Amino acid sequence: MAAMQPYLDAVNTAPVPPVMRKGRSFTEVAREWREQIAVNLKPSTIRAAESHLAQHIEPRLGKFFLQDMTVRNLQAFVTSTAVTGVTRKTLENILQTVFSILRTARMFGDSLPQVKRSDLMLPRNGIQREVRFLNAKEVGQIINNAKEPYATMFAVMGMTGCRVGEMLGLKIGDLDFNRKVVYIRRSIDSRTKQEQTTKTKNSTGELPMPAALEKRLRGFLRTEYRENPNRYLFTNRNGNLYSVGKVTATASRRRENHTSELRTRCWRFAAPCSEHTGGKNRAPGG
Repeated sequence: MAAMQPYLDAVNTAPVPPVMRKGRSFTEVAREWREQIAVNLKPSTIRAAESHLAQHIEPRLGKFFLQDMTVRNLQAFVTSTAVTGVTRKTLENILQTVFSILRTARMFGDSLPQVKRSDLMLPRNGIQREVRFLNAKEVGQIINNAKEPYATMFAVMGMTGCRVGEMLGLKIGDLDFNRKVVYIRRSIDSRTKQEQTTKTKNSTGELPMPAALEKRLRGFLRTEYRENPNRYLFTNRNGNLYSVGKVTATASRRRENHTSELRTRCWRFAAPCSEHTGGKNRAPGG
């Protein structure tokens, strides 16, 4: 036994082999993404991403290591999420959040499988329900039945096709009566009432100002406009912006005799009104 002691001592003093880790987990990377990337996004985008993470992503992918983010596992995530009843559009948005986090991990030096969005199979689109568009007559009725400043708000949305947040973000300098155009440069967040960029890059630009809208806007500026430091077109008596929800709720009450659909972010109107959007037909596209 004494002769074996040197060998036993060598074994007992040898370093313990390190436990092989598979890198960072998805939850760890998601935390870093929140701290480094999400803080630079629009408030509405952050809210949507946090909803995706809490409801769908972290419960299913949180414990996975980055090296496990294979096509097989991500496809299983897509399938298990789809059976919860989310729409294909929502699923696409959820995946956009997932790939944003994975792209951040790769950018920060983590090693993970090369998986593209096109590698995953999403469920087919279901049968789309028919959307009832507001026609020009119905838009006119809603405008005529509303009080100011809502009447002019509805006129701007109905004749240009801009979203509610974009309408609330309009300032005096965005109205060009010489060129007969309305400039869309910003949007107002539905929760914080803070300025943010428009929903898409294509939403930023100029929209035609029809003669009827020009007349209404000139009249509004003469008699209804309320002075405010930021020169927003529409503010309440305290100089504060209206909320997207309040405008939408008011419009919905005004259309109670119609079966048309009013979306939170935009009006939907019939094809003949697309002439007011310079052929871009912005409103139906959301």
